[in-house]
Amino acid sequence: MTLWQGGEAAIGNGWLARGERLLERVEEDVVERGYLLERATIGYVAKGEFAEAVATAPSVTEYGRRFGDTDLTSMGLHMEGRLTIFSGRAADGLRLLDEAIVSVLAGEVSPIFSGVIYCSSVEACQQISDFGRMGEWTHALTTWCDSQPDLVAFTGQCAVHRGQLMRLHGAYRDAISELEHAAGRYAAAGGDPAVGQAHYERGDAQRIRGEYEAAEAAYAVAAEYGHPTQPGRALLWLARGRPDAASAAVHRVVAEVLDPVHRSQVLPAAVDVLVQVGEIEDAASLADQLCEFGSAFGCTALKAAGDYARASVAVARSEAEEALPSARGAADAWALLSAPYEVARCRVLIGRALRLLGDAESAVAHLARHGGRSRVSVPHRPSTMLPYSWGMPGRPAA
Repeated sequence: MTLWQGGEAAIGNGWLARGERLLERVEEDVVERGYLLERATIGYVAKGEFAEAVATAPSVTEYGRRFGDTDLTSMGLHMEGRLTIFSGRAADGLRLLDEAIVSVLAGEVSPIFSGVIYCSSVEACQQISDFGRMGEWTHALTTWCDSQPDLVAFTGQCAVHRGQLMRLHGAYRDAISELEHAAGRYAAAGGDPAVGQAHYERGDAQRIRGEYEAAEAAYAVAAEYGHPTQPGRALLWLARGRPDAASAAVHRVVAEVLDPVHRSQVLPAAVDVLVQVGEIEDAASLADQLCEFGSAFGCTALKAAGDYARASVAVARSEAEEALPSARGAADAWALLSAPYEVARCRVLIGRALRLLGDAESAVAHLARHGGRSRVSVPHRPSTMLPYSWGMPGRPAA
């Protein structure tokens, strides 16, 4: 497991093969079989063999419970949870992740397994936009990492997640600094695939700040590490006056990303791009899909993203009466999550809808009343690539 985490998969596979061969001589059932099944499940995920992973993961949990092995039980529950989320049953999957995290918080799980479960659970929340749970677990992960300073892979991943939350809360300079810190932690350990994620997230923060050259450079570094650079790059191209390139990119990504988890992450940007380039019907279809994911996953941010997407489509169609309730609902939801950038975007839509209704004075008053009020204070510690990141098949790399 340590070899796999360090990027030495071939050597790790050699030890795995030796373990399998030694167990062939053992007639009785032993807990070590469960550990080999745990590695086999991760192997299926890495190869994109989703059905095989789903079939194997419950056996890992069963071995752990039967032999009273907390490490194995917790890893089994965790894998079952992530696979359940990828199957589209987010609420059921999150319950399994919560159960695995409880053992970690209770100090019942050894450090390496604790780090994997922490980092992967936070990543799962980020992927389905469950930012409330992500904040709680990131705080717990930060506290745990402070007690494990030598586990660089985990402390680097923790810094990535802190940076994501800082960006959500509008603390862009702090987010960029934290993400650079994360990349530095990985570099100090000789590199890690997740360094690409840190640079991608940095690119998103810089794009939002209008630092387009820096954002393009960050996306380029992320691509060098094999991390997907879409849909962030498409939004950057759109902002830099390249609508055709942006449209082509999001059409490709939407066609390639089919699993509900990763698809829910690319749809908001896809709708943004398609509305801006005038492909309204395609945007409307994707907005409906996004709303369906929001309802199915039950996450506030994803529901807000769906409402915003529908409102933006309605405004593009000059259907102001339909746009207003969706835009206002999205603004309220983002406000609950202390997400000033998203709130501001919603308020712009509300103002545009009011103007479409002929109420220009209310539109101006609305924008003026809320202008400059989107900043929020961010606590110092706000409440991934294999082996922690479960990048499922079909995720484009560029």
